[in-house]
Amino acid sequence: MNKTPSRKNNTPYSLLHFLILFIIIWSVSLYLSSSLMNHMNDFRNNLWNPLRLLSQGKSLYNINELFPGKQAVWLPMALGLFFPLGFLPLKIACSIWFSLNLSILITMFIIYSQYREINRTSKLLSAFVIFLYPFAIKSLFMGQITIIIAAIWFFIAHYFSKLPTFFVSILIVISLTKPQLAILVFPIVFYHQLSGIGKPPLWKLLMTYLAGFTILLLPLFIFHAEWIPDFITALKNNPKWLHPSTFQVLKKNLGNSAYILNILLYIFALFSVFKIYMSKGLRAAILIGLALTPLVTPYLWSYDFIIILPLFIHILCTSDSIKIKVVHLLVFTLISVWIYYKSANIIKFSDYNYWWTSWGLCTVSLIFYFKKIKYNHQR
Repeated sequence: MNKTPSRKNNTPYSLLHFLILFIIIWSVSLYLSSSLMNHMNDFRNNLWNPLRLLSQGKSLYNINELFPGKQAVWLPMALGLFFPLGFLPLKIACSIWFSLNLSILITMFIIYSQYREINRTSKLLSAFVIFLYPFAIKSLFMGQITIIIAAIWFFIAHYFSKLPTFFVSILIVISLTKPQLAILVFPIVFYHQLSGIGKPPLWKLLMTYLAGFTILLLPLFIFHAEWIPDFITALKNNPKWLHPSTFQVLKKNLGNSAYILNILLYIFALFSVFKIYMSKGLRAAILIGLALTPLVTPYLWSYDFIIILPLFIHILCTSDSIKIKVVHLLVFTLISVWIYYKSANIIKFSDYNYWWTSWGLCTVSLIFYFKKIKYNHQR
């Protein structure tokens, strides 16, 4: 069901290429480290500050000790994975984090560009989408982890059959740093792990997840074992912001009825993704599931809309129709320009006001995805 496009007869992109790309970007970002440090508040508050405390043998979620009134709310799996950053100065850590995320964005583009049927125009359009996409820029400069999470699901979608079960489980555990972004794709991938010939029994699969959690949380328990109470306190004290989610829109206008409506919307979306999985395969289900997630998850910020990007790029790179590519890109560009205009001209433009952009981008992407399939099939 997951037919992989043929690759060019050249050297495939590898981990070595990624490391070289990372080193080049990092060497440049070092000159911008002071500016990056002033902007990457999410990285500082949710990753570096906790890890700095951990490196000193203190409770990593008690960042009030460093910055009164601030809370660290990223789940501990990411902190365990990136714990060495806490031993570095903030400037160096910021430059590494920025370089890692930018390298990952470029890598997603390179992976698609290695397929033979993707022409130069499609490559340029894909690069344009990646580097104009306002939520990608926002995620980069705020120091968010959403790019890494989107890349994990992108990687699983394209290479699941080549990856050991344990490695897939580790990747999923890392992605659950933001579990609200996995509510559609995780059930499908978990089902896929259990189905088919030669797949592990349920207990063995669960053991791989348990092992993944254990490995990632081990550094936290080694450096300061009593971090869990502060973690719970941080979650409880996290301010209740108005998020750009469908749930928040429904709740603001319909009150408590929003809970039932959002649950029904989620069930419908999950059923739709499962139907796509059964008919089109795992890759299509993950790409479409990611795009649908901002519409049904109750908690997210506008920078999380970057998870729509993999489907967007997929359409531009795999459609045989120039019309589909041009119209798709035009709609994307209009929405992006509106976002940049509002951000530049309205000082206190609430993140909540971006809620409709996820519906617009997702609806357009889904329409052109199925048009692409129909057009390619007719050729």
